Amino acid sequence: AGCAGRRRRTTAGIRGAESHVGCSEKHAAPSRDLAERMNKLTKNGGISKVEGRRYQLESAESDKDLSCAQRTLQQVGLEITQLKNEHARVHDENVAEIDKLKVRLSALQGDMENSKHNVLTIRAPYDAVVLSLAQRSAGSVVQNGTELCQLSAHNAKPPARHDVCDTGRTYTV
Repeated sequence: AGCAGRRRRTTAGIRGAESHVGCSEKHAAPSRDLAERMNKLTKNGGISKVEGRRYQLESAESDKDLSCAQRTLQQVGLEITQLKNEHARVHDENVAEIDKLKVRLSALQGDMENSKHNVLTIRAPYDAVVLSLAQRSAGSVVQNGTELCQLSAHNAKPPARHDVCDTGRTYTV
């Protein structure tokens, strides 16, 4: 809601600044022309130098108003650009957050498919034999990453060798 309000104010501000520039341009050109004509009259003695300077000051004031209006228009344009950039950044953040939530929802739906009556079924990724159990009580709550048991592939050979000496004979187990 804040961005939309700022955008409306900025759009209204740019219209006002454009209007002010247009009025200032319309006023500045004739004012310059009048000041030049009065300057010629001053040189020819048609009007006093004081009056000629007054027209020059009015022309300079019109030029200053035009310059200020143009600067205001540029500032409003810059603010619009900043608002567009901010909007794009927020939009990108929102899209990323939506994507993260979709992945999380998908994972939770997968967990729901593997559960019955609030009990999650966990299956080994291969045929295996359970070597040890870390959790022995049924219904205990475990956190993500907690070891439940240690598995060994069903047809795996033991990775260790041990030599046993019995009455002078050595056996490899």
